[in-house]
Formats: sequence, structure tokens, C-alpha cells
Amino acid sequence: MYQAKSSSSSKLRRSGINNQTWLSQRLIDAARLLLVSAIFAAVWGLGGHTPDARFVVLAFVTAAGTLALFGAADSNAQLRPMLPMLLVIFSIIFYGLLQIAPISFGGTLEWTGVRELQSQFGAMPTGESAESQALLTQSLVPWKTQAWLAMIVIGLAGYFLGAVLFNDDSSRTLLLVAITICGVAQVMWGVVQFTSRPDEIFPGIENPSSGSKPFGTFINRNHAADFIALSLGCAVGLCRMCSLSSERNWRSGYGAAGKLHAILSSPHLLSAWLCLTCLAAGLMLTLSRGGWGSTAVAAVAVALVWKRRSKKRPGGIALAAILATVVAAVAMQFFGFGDRLGERVDDMEINHVLSDSRFDHWSDAVPAVRHFLPFGSGQGTYGEAYLAFDPEPSHLWFTHAHNQYLETVMEMGLFGALLIIAGIYFSFRYCRDLCDSNRSASKQALGIACFGAITLHAIHAITEFGLMMPGNLIALAVLVGAATSASERSANAANKRSIRRIRKSPVSDASVDEVDEGKTLGPRALTGPNALLVACSTVLATMSVALWQQGRHASAARLVAETDFTSTTPSPTIQAADEKIAAVTSELERWPSYEPLLRRKIRLHLHQSRRGIYDQAKAQQSAPGEIDPIALWGMTSPESLIARLYEEAGQSDEAKKAAMQALSEDRQLQLAFSGLNQSLQLNPLQPRTHILTALVAACTGQPWKDAFSRSTKLSSANPSQTFGIGLLAWAANLKEPMIQQWRTNLSTSTDSALQIYQLASLRLDESEIIDDLMPDKWLPPCSVAYELAQMSGTEQIRADLLEKSTRIAQATLSDELELSQALGKIATVKNDLSSATEHYAKAIELEPRNARLRYLAALALYRSGKAEQAVRQARVANLLEPGNVGYKQLFVQATLLHRQQYSNISKEVE
Repeated sequence: MYQAKSSSSSKLRRSGINNQTWLSQRLIDAARLLLVSAIFAAVWGLGGHTPDARFVVLAFVTAAGTLALFGAADSNAQLRPMLPMLLVIFSIIFYGLLQIAPISFGGTLEWTGVRELQSQFGAMPTGESAESQALLTQSLVPWKTQAWLAMIVIGLAGYFLGAVLFNDDSSRTLLLVAITICGVAQVMWGVVQFTSRPDEIFPGIENPSSGSKPFGTFINRNHAADFIALSLGCAVGLCRMCSLSSERNWRSGYGAAGKLHAILSSPHLLSAWLCLTCLAAGLMLTLSRGGWGSTAVAAVAVALVWKRRSKKRPGGIALAAILATVVAAVAMQFFGFGDRLGERVDDMEINHVLSDSRFDHWSDAVPAVRHFLPFGSGQGTYGEAYLAFDPEPSHLWFTHAHNQYLETVMEMGLFGALLIIAGIYFSFRYCRDLCDSNRSASKQALGIACFGAITLHAIHAITEFGLMMPGNLIALAVLVGAATSASERSANAANKRSIRRIRKSPVSDASVDEVDEGKTLGPRALTGPNALLVACSTVLATMSVALWQQGRHASAARLVAETDFTSTTPSPTIQAADEKIAAVTSELERWPSYEPLLRRKIRLHLHQSRRGIYDQAKAQQSAPGEIDPIALWGMTSPESLIARLYEEAGQSDEAKKAAMQALSEDRQLQLAFSGLNQSLQLNPLQPRTHILTALVAACTGQPWKDAFSRSTKLSSANPSQTFGIGLLAWAANLKEPMIQQWRTNLSTSTDSALQIYQLASLRLDESEIIDDLMPDKWLPPCSVAYELAQMSGTEQIRADLLEKSTRIAQATLSDELELSQALGKIATVKNDLSSATEHYAKAIELEPRNARLRYLAALALYRSGKAEQAVRQARVANLLEPGNVGYKQLFVQATLLHRQQYSNISKEVE
């Protein structure tokens, strides 16, 4: 009886343990799937670039961490090997928190480069209130540092959960397969995008960054190349793992007559090689020179560190990889991508590479780096930090350094440089241990993928910033975490003897260091289970805080998008603007340091002030439609107000003072002005905010010379910005700055050409306008001459402008097609239609399928009365682009003119 009861209770206990183990395993499996889902969400969410995508990724990893916490009792992970990397990552997070903390650390940081720039650019608060002092931190842009920290937490979560969740053969295989499939899917979509939607991320969704070329769901093809190359490493690892399995089956009587037949008869191995070939083709198709070079270096590095225990290095896998690359290159040529690949290969010529603008930028950024040493400007603030030290501001604004190491030193100082070195060292150490033929097949595969990925990113980071994309960061972090867990071996003496017996067996080329991991050797003991649970809880808490913070970013970013409006139109009305302001104000109460929302509120206040002036002027019109609404709206802009208030031949001084007094009492302008000062405290390096501050101050009669000076130091070749700075220089009667800014404006855009000429003619004579103000490009003087065609008394300056435009075109345009097209446009503005048709005819001979050239030629012929020839050219233009309404309309008009001319000729004959 007693024995029966004891046996029954023992069975119940075992049943409870088994149930607990089963539940823990299911939780771990669910956590693995969630972490894989986080990788997919990051990659397919524009590389994780947007706040919404980062929020989704953090939600996935937080859920995965929660499940891992409950299932950690059955985990094979160890805390000890993770400690060095965890220390590095938490040090980066802690340092970032110090940079956004509104404290001075005992006064030691009051003399840092950040404080100096805050003082130099008017960001220091005028009062000593706690509210104004709380706006100042050791980061130039606190909200950008917060967003950067959220990304680092994504890396932390990927690393820790990768080590905890992917620590056996099946889970490692799942990870490698998932990343490979994600990379192949990126290539498939990239091919479709490359051929039919080159400027769209998804159908109907244009690339949000017009200055970059997308591939797949990454905004920049270089960042896409990083992920595809990482996936390529995972595919190579899978090929290695499948080949070992196939080889064992082959040697043990699998029935295959040779290795090639073994490959073809193994669906897993064949699939891995097909994925590898697809990814190699996709990597070529990204046209990323840095991606190609970094991948080649990574391949050589993996081959050099590979350890073969008493065996020769097999050349089969290397030859197969070369064969896959050749097949991919042939496929690219076959499908019509050969010319683009050839052009990109030509760009790799040393002189082309050295002429890249990023190299000049690095030398320009060195003074900024020295200025912010030793503490840095704040994580994620590079785009603003270097502006004050840019010797020749241009239209290229480097929001990133295109050199991750330089960017880190700028943002985090010497401390960040040491952490980066430590992180690279520990990552390489973990992965190197796996590159050994004595490891299990899954560990060798992981070692190939991880070591190649780290080498790839370490090299490509010299010229790019791929790891600033969470899609690349989380994939690499999970691989490194899994490698950390796999690199630690803790077998007892009996297990070691079993391993030695297995190694002496001639069964496999790659003897394993575990026999059916987790069963024969038993689960590896946790290095302090309680410590692991504490670590998991700490990471989970960090992820939860980052999730909450990134949720605020996502909510605020959506509100910024919802309250957007076009400043060139009178919409929204005052009532609609009030509703938008109320929504923005409510959000700012929860997060007053989010500067983009504050800037949106400033724009809305300025719009309300303009709308009030516009409504008043519209009500005073004697007849409806007397003035075009858009033209009337343009007269309410700060630039137009300044032009009237500072024009010497305009209204009387008393009237100007009265107008300034009325503007200074405008409630909306007062709110906008106070908001501008608060925005500069949150980010002192804002060129547009400085110029807007100066414009508002100049309109309202407040001191504006300091803000004007700051905006000049930070100016970039943005048409609206350079126009405003030149306008203030015009108001201050400073000829040199005015000419410099407006010359830069005209070289980038001709939208304000007529207004610039009208204002400049009040300060400069005609020779100065032609020789000094006009840039060395043929289009600006031609555009000004075109605008002056309707103004009487401008015949001589029009002729001089067109003569200069012709000289510049002939001197600078070496391409015959471009020269003919330019001379045709100049002749059209001259009203020399005969010469224009000759130039366009020559251009059409060089490029007969150019619909635009056909249209311009038809227009010149139509205006000169040559209807029959105009019909021919207009018909071809319409056939080449049947959807163009303008081309179709010209064809109809030319046809009517031709019929009319034919009818008149017939009447004369009769």
C-alpha cells in the first residue's frame, strides 16, 4: 500500500514537472517567433526608420522579453558570457541619459562645447527660472537623443533575447532561415521596384527622402545592401550546415553517386544555394559600391579565421560561392541590368571614389569633433553639431557623417569611442570561437553568418551608417547574441570524453562538440538562475520605458503630419488653425521638449497672423477677383512685409513705424516670437528657425541683427532660406552678403528670380546685377529675362542677360544635346523663333524619342506660324507621352491652325 502511494505521488510530481517544462518551452517558442517578427517588422517598416516602425519593433521585442522571462527557467542560456556586451550597451544607454539630464554634474560640464554653442547661438535662457533652466541639457537636441536611445534599446533587446532564445540547433536554424527568407523577399521586391517603381517604397508611397535611392523597403540602397549582405552570410551558413548533413548521409549510404548528385537530391541544400544565388544577385542590384567592397572583405575574413583541425581547407564551398556569384552576374546581364552594373563598376575607379563629397565633409567636420571633445554633442545630434563649423555651407546637409566612427566620436566623445572599440572586440571574439570545424553544424553556420556580418558592418561603417537603421541593427544584434550563447561550452569531464570519442569517429568532416545538444549532454547549468532572471527583468524594464518613450515619438510625429499645411496658400482658415493649435498645445503639455511640435505651433501662429491680414485686405477689395488670391496671400508673407517696410522709395517713415507698431501688438506674432526663442533653447543650431526669428523681428521693429548674423553662419543653399537671408541683408543695405545669398539662391532655384531682380535693382546698378548677382549658370539670367518680357523699359537688360546666358551655355555645356536644348530655350526667350527651331531640330536628331524636345520644337513652330511642321512635332510628342494634357492641347491647337491656314490658301487659289 505504502509503496503504491509513493509510486503514485512520484508519477504526479513527474507529470507536474513535465507540464511545467512543456509550458516553458511553448513560451520560449512563442518568444522566438515574436523576435523573428520584430526583425521582419523592422526591415519591412522602412528599415525601422520611422517612429511608428520603431514603436512596433519595440512592442514585439517587449512581448518576446515578457514571454522569455516566464519561460527562462527552462532556458539553456548563461549570463556570464553576456556580461561584457551587456555592460557596453548599458554604458551607452546610461551615458545618453546623462546627456539629456538637465543637470550640470557639479559644474564640470558648464564649459563643454555644447554650452558654448548654446550661448553663442542665443539658446541660453534669459531668466533663472527652473522651467527655463530645464530646457538646457548636455545634448544639443534632446528629443533626437531620446529617439537614438530607443534604437539602442532595440539593439540591447536583440542581443539579450538572441542569447536567451537561440541557443540550440533548431532555434539557430530557425534564426538563419528567417533572416535569409527576409533578405530574399527584399530582393524580390527590390527587383520589382528597380524595374517599375524606382522612386516608390511601396505602391503609391514615394520615397520620403528625395536625395536617396531606395531598394526594397530601405530608403537608401546602401542600407539595403547591408541587410542583403547579412542575409547572404546567413545563406552561406545554411549551405555549410546543409552540406555537412548531406555529406554525412552520403557517406553513410545515402545512395547518391557523388557530391553534386547529393546537392541536387537534397531539397534543403538546393534551397539554400538558390537563396544564396538570389541574394548575391540582389546585392549586385543594389549598386552599392560600399556594400560590394565590404562583402568581399567579409568573405576573405571568414576564410582566414576558419579553423580546420588536422584537415585541409575544402575548396568546394569557395568554388560554389564563386559559381553562385558568376551565375548571379550572368542573370543580371540577361535581364537587362548589365549596363547599370557596368556604370557602377566604372564609378569604383579611384578618381571617382576620391571625388565623393563625403571625403571633403570629413575634413570639414574635424574642427567640430575637436570642439565637442571629450564629452560629445549628444547622441543622434550630428546633423546639427557640425553646422556651426561648416566653412562653406551648401545645399548638401549631412544629417549623418557617412562615417559611423566619426559620428560616434562627435556625439559621444572619447567615452563613445572606447565603447565602440570594446563592442567590436567582444563581438569578434564570440564569433571567432564558432569558426571551427570541431563545432556543431548549426554553430559553424552561425559563426559564418555572424563573423561575416560584423566584418561587413565594421568596414561599411567607414563610409556609411547602416547600423542607424533598426532593421540592420536588430538582425546583427540577434546574431551576435546567439553567437555569444553558442561560444560558451560547459561540458563536464564525462561529456568531454564523449566528445573525444565522437571526434575520433570518421563519421563526419565536422565533428560536433555536443551530441544532440540538450539531451545527451543535458541542459547547461545556468550561471546563477536568479541573476539571469534579474537581468531579464532589467532588460524588460528598459524595453518598456523605451516603448513608452517611442510611443510618445510616434504620437507626436503623427500629429505633426496631421497638422501639416501648405504655406503658399491661405488655407487653413483662422478657425481651422485654432483647432490645429489646440491639438498641438495639448500634446506639448505632455511633452514640452519635443521641438518639431513646437515649430509646427510657431508656423500655425504665423499663418494665423498672415490670414488676418489677408482677410482684411480681401474685404477691402472694391470688386471680387480684383487681385489674384495667391498673389494677395504672397503679399502677406514676412518677406513681402519687409520689402515694403524697408524700401527707401516706399511709404513715409511715419506710416512704416505705424505698421511695425501694429504688427508688434499682434497676439499671434507675439506667441510665435516667444515660441521661436523656446525652440532655440531646445536646439540652438537651427538655420531656418534663426532666419524666421530675424524675419519676424524685422517685421515688428525688434532687434534682428544678431539673429540675422546667426542665420548667416548656419545658412545652407535652401531657396527659401537663402532668399530670406539675402532679403535681410538687403534691408540692412549690406551688398556683399545680399549678392552672395541671392546668387546662391538663383543657382539652386529660379522661383524667386523676378522678386530678387526687383529688390536688387533698388540697391545695385545693371552691371552689378548682370556680372555679380547672376551665377555662372545659363538658366538664371535666361529666367530673369523671361520674367522681364512683360515689363516696359527692360529691353537692354534683357538683351544683356540673354547674351550672358548664351556665353555661359556655350562655355559650360560640353554635351551637344544639352547645349542645343539650352540655346533653343534662350532663342525662344529672345523671340528668335527661327533659331530656336533650328536648335531644337538639332537636339531632336540627337535624341528623337524625347517628348519634351518635340513639344518645345512644336511650340516654337506654332508661334512662328509654321503650322504643318508644328503638327508633325506635336503629334510625335503626343504619341510618345499620350497622357500629357499639355502635349495633347498643343497638338489640337496646331491642327486647328494648320486647317485654318489651308482653308485660307484654298480661298486665295479660288
